Amino acid sequence: MAGLFPFYLQIACSHALDYLDENKDATEPDFDEVYRRFYREVSLHYRYLWSNLDEHERSAITRVATGKKIPDDLRHVLNELAARRLVEAENNESRLFSHSFDQFVREERGKARPSSLWKRITSLGGGSKES
Repeated sequence: MAGLFPFYLQIACSHALDYLDENKDATEPDFDEVYRRFYREVSLHYRYLWSNLDEHERSAITRVATGKKIPDDLRHVLNELAARRLVEAENNESRLFSHSFDQFVREERGKARPSSLWKRITSLGGGSKES
């Protein structure tokens, strides 16, 4: 849910404890509900993080989230992201630091795709200028 970032772990634990406080009869949290609450909150933090990444960093992160090959010209970016612990290596495969960040990146990709598709469609054949 939170990866190994203490800040995100604290948010996850806070939501788990809030759930138990609200549901006195529960012996353990409803982790689906805890995740929904957690994700709603961390999405705001992820949005800030995402907005402060450059185009190459977002591209590399999106490729990791979607399982696409990282081109050689983005390898150094991937290494920098790993040094910042946003990307982790597991069994010679890269993955994002948490499931929730992976979900966020996939949602961002889904939002961006129609826009870029629309740009590609509208730029086709529309470049003629009158002299």
